[in-house]
Amino acid sequence: MSFPDVDTDRLYVIIAGTTKAATTSFYRYLSDHPSICPSKLKETRYFLAEDYPLPLKFRRNKEIRCYDDFFDCPQDRKICLEATPDYLYSANTAQRIKGELAGAKLIFVLREPVSRLISYYKFARHLGLLSADMSFDDYVNLQRGECRQKISVRAHPAFQALQQGRYSVYLKPYFDLFDKNKICVAYYEQFLSDPLSVLTSICSYIGIESSFFRDYRFEAFNRSSNVSNLKLHVAYMKFKRTLRDFTYYRPAVRSMLRWVRVRLEPHYLKLNARTAAEETNISNAAAEFLREYYSKETAELTAMLGTRPPW
Repeated sequence: MSFPDVDTDRLYVIIAGTTKAATTSFYRYLSDHPSICPSKLKETRYFLAEDYPLPLKFRRNKEIRCYDDFFDCPQDRKICLEATPDYLYSANTAQRIKGELAGAKLIFVLREPVSRLISYYKFARHLGLLSADMSFDDYVNLQRGECRQKISVRAHPAFQALQQGRYSVYLKPYFDLFDKNKICVAYYEQFLSDPLSVLTSICSYIGIESSFFRDYRFEAFNRSSNVSNLKLHVAYMKFKRTLRDFTYYRPAVRSMLRWVRVRLEPHYLKLNARTAAEETNISNAAAEFLREYYSKETAELTAMLGTRPPW
């Protein structure tokens, strides 16, 4: 992949990881800031490796010839923001970003690995990637030992979620290539408990005023739902993906359908919601395996970041 020149007067801010850690909310909140120009698509996926198992949407868009085409910025907005969480896990993406956007600032949002794995398990079931009767233990076992070797490298990232919880392994290329003042690490757990404090720190890191968020309403986006009828939800998610594909080159239609979805989807989710929270059963054996599997990760992150994660 070749990279045409970008606007050197712009500051590029990239939320580059991790998945299932409220990156959509981070992106939406920062996009509302008057100093920031958000990308037309939340996930441009522009710097993903050619063989990364997610579709590179920009290839299908004839209007996207270079990275700057993702941003339609007024003259007074020189800070460009995008969020592609899988950048953290894509081979050579750190080098690609460094080569094209040497001055970019990176944001990584990390989440306690086991809770993230559980969230990905639920997400994969709702997408129809897993059978409805696959237990969490089965999901873990599918990604370990000899079973892991049978997973295609082209499989959805949901099938790599276990190893992707070892954040320090994937952060290392970024810390090797970028100055530490170009990397900000935030934590999902702290964001849930005190979003204003976390956003204030990120604004300081980017170099923008944080006062915008003092009276801001921190609404949750892209939150996983506990559904009652899983088959119906899988069909609904497939229908949404079909509509996105159909409207890819029809921005007016896409905008109208988004307006409709924003108003109707909460009612659908309410109708198809469980009355009680969805429980994920974890056997003692699986819990012990996960404790051992991630046992060194906190120490590795502490050594890399200089502060201990909040888990």
